Amino acid sequence: MQVGEKRSRVPAIAAALCAAALLAVAPGASGATQAELSAQHDLLVTVNKARTARHLGPLRLSKVLSAPARRHSAYLARTGKLDHNGADGRPFYVRLYAAGFSRRKAVGENLGMSGGCSTDLSPEMIRMWLDSPAHRANLLSRTYRVVGIAVVAAPDCSNTVYTTDFGG
Repeated sequence: MQVGEKRSRVPAIAAALCAAALLAVAPGASGATQAELSAQHDLLVTVNKARTARHLGPLRLSKVLSAPARRHSAYLARTGKLDHNGADGRPFYVRLYAAGFSRRKAVGENLGMSGGCSTDLSPEMIRMWLDSPAHRANLLSRTYRVVGIAVVAAPDCSNTVYTTDFGG
């Protein structure tokens, strides 16, 4: 087997592992539609493609971080806001630590919003985040090992919110 052939299998294996991880989270997804679950899988795969293309390790899906990511995405989709502070006005890290993520570990958050029920925009979200210095720093940080992901469309299809909550 040539080196090039070996590398070409890595994304397929990573995609399969990501799919299995998302299926494991699906029962706790609290009402996620099939389109949202598919979008969350796509976002995880796209995040990891961006990282591995830059010789960084892939992120593992975190159930602990995915739960607050989903709640926050639902709040933002419902209100049409795009804000790292929660409904209670507190910053994102309070939400992540309150969900049970270790306070000893670094956290970060990237948000994105699209118009309509656009759950198929993972590549566009990653491109936008890579073009923004602060979002790029989160996405490509060597500190982060896990990520919580949520993609939530507003009930009236006015917008769709993409959330990635990173953890060290």
